Amino acid sequence: MPLKDLITDAATGQLSHAKIWANVAYATATLIVIIMAVNGTLGGEIFLCYLAGVGMSAAASKFASMKLGPGSVSLPSQGDAGKGTNDAVYRP
Repeated sequence: MPLKDLITDAATGQLSHAKIWANVAYATATLIVIIMAVNGTLGGEIFLCYLAGVGMSAAASKFASMKLGPGSVSLPSQGDAGKGTNDAVYRP
């Protein structure tokens, strides 16, 4: 897997703000956990919260991609602005 896949959208090849900030958050949380572990201040509760946060985020991402995969969400076009059609339409 090329490293650029960590920050780009697979469909468009453009930078993905969601991927960039998710990876920044993961790196920051991991760095804090490592520093706390080295300093001997990492408690079990904090480590479990870290694991739960990373695990839940990954699970939620997989769930969303399965439920809202390609073709299931229709976003309004720019020409629809002000016509009351600003809500995304969910199509199961």
